[in-house]
Amino acid sequence: MPIDLFICPEEGAESITVELIRERFVSAGLPCSIEMHDEPWIVFDGRESDLVFTVDAEGRASSAVMQASMNDDPEFGERVFAVFETFGWSSGEDSF
Repeated sequence: MPIDLFICPEEGAESITVELIRERFVSAGLPCSIEMHDEPWIVFDGRESDLVFTVDAEGRASSAVMQASMNDDPEFGERVFAVFETFGWSSGEDSF
């Protein structure tokens, strides 16, 4: 069963697009691609966990939900959150 974690920019975080977020994951050794459903998703190669984004009218990411799979190792999740921290995002206390 997946666990959903809410991730959002902290005050003063840089404005960033989902494409730039994807590039940062790839640079950090986390190969992934963007899929479009009702909203953009980042899907990690060889992993069950993914990210679903909300974006504003200008195409900037405004929040994300990580649908974390228990089948992915904990180190993977730590690496994902470390990348988010590089541009001022963190997991909110409202994770569900």
